[in-house]
Amino acid sequence: MASSDGVLEGASIAQRPVFMEAQKTVFIGDVHEAVLLAKLLPNPTGEAMKFVDISLPVFAEDGSLIGVLASHLSWSWADEVRLAILEPIQQRRNVEFFVIGQDGTVLLAPREMIGQHLNLPALKELKQGKDMWSVQQWPDGKQYLTGLALSQGHMNYKGLGWTVLARQPLDEAYTPAREITRYILLWGSGLALLFALLGWLIAGYFTRPLRKIAKAADRLSTGEICVIPELKGTREIETLSHSIRHLVESLTHQQNALGVMESLAHHDALTGLPNRTALESYLPRAQQRSQANSSCLALFYLDLDGFKPINDQFGHAAGDQLLREVAIRLRGCLREGDLVARLGGDEFLMVLQVPNGEALAQAQIVAERTLLALRETFDLGNNPPAQIGCSIGGALWPLDSSNLDEALELADKALYRAKHAGRNRALFHASER
Repeated sequence: MASSDGVLEGASIAQRPVFMEAQKTVFIGDVHEAVLLAKLLPNPTGEAMKFVDISLPVFAEDGSLIGVLASHLSWSWADEVRLAILEPIQQRRNVEFFVIGQDGTVLLAPREMIGQHLNLPALKELKQGKDMWSVQQWPDGKQYLTGLALSQGHMNYKGLGWTVLARQPLDEAYTPAREITRYILLWGSGLALLFALLGWLIAGYFTRPLRKIAKAADRLSTGEICVIPELKGTREIETLSHSIRHLVESLTHQQNALGVMESLAHHDALTGLPNRTALESYLPRAQQRSQANSSCLALFYLDLDGFKPINDQFGHAAGDQLLREVAIRLRGCLREGDLVARLGGDEFLMVLQVPNGEALAQAQIVAERTLLALRETFDLGNNPPAQIGCSIGGALWPLDSSNLDEALELADKALYRAKHAGRNRALFHASER
């Protein structure tokens, strides 16, 4: 079965690694030139089309192999990365970047070098986790200051063994040092005493306000709430203090929000909600804020009631639309600083910052608001309006348990009880104490 308008439908890939390697486990292939697709896909540039293959086996319930699900990822995005990110750095600092495959093939570089085999002694010496630099003679006969870093995989995926190189002509790399050396030799001896005196005076003038900023920054780094002093002095000092004050004020207004997400990978592709990865990063920060503010965390496990029949009756497209609408309504039920994440399927988790004295009461208010919001009819476009419900299980940290993982388990157990008590309701572990 093919999802690209019938391209390659009926063609055999039985002898290709994307099929052969994926019959038992997940297969991720290195960058390679397209063989069959290149003849069928539009290629305005006329350059060789390259892809990265990802495939995995599909098994029946009895464990027999049904087939292989494969995806061919176009390597053209890599050139866009080079033009958007690496090219400006190269022009500004005259530094060239290269991505080298495990077999030494140049995957990403200036166009004239792509596809060549690069043989540098440093590539053989490079070890995982040990970035290095050295002066290397390249195939063009010139010597370059060369930095090397071996790529790493993700979680249990070991990666493809790529190496990232950066090089700069040796003469240009040494130019700043040579200029400084000449300057010191010519002027250093005569002006050393004068500069020492002026440096002592100027350093004292500049470091006094900077030390105040540094002390305030240290207090902020420990979680203490303080204000960066607004200093008067040189224009640079005033600009620095004003910029840091503005930054701290902006972060303070958003300190109960999600914070900075490391990448789009922290969001669920369907609903746009944070995913498990983002949740794991958010929970420790939420704990720290709660401890600093002497507040609690209300933890809600949510499970949709009646979602599967709608998904089965109207199809996955309608089910996906319903989940997107659910995500919008869940966001609307939250207050500033709260979080809702999609765990998978029709399961969600809410994390609320609630005051210590009114933790259960405020958590119940939000839970009831969520139940009411999800009982409203959903418009599924061309399909008939749908109506679902929601079961909620909640627990309070650290009131129910000082261990956050145990508090999450208590919330999960409360959800199980809510399901078996008739669904469409919210039960809290705290209400049983």
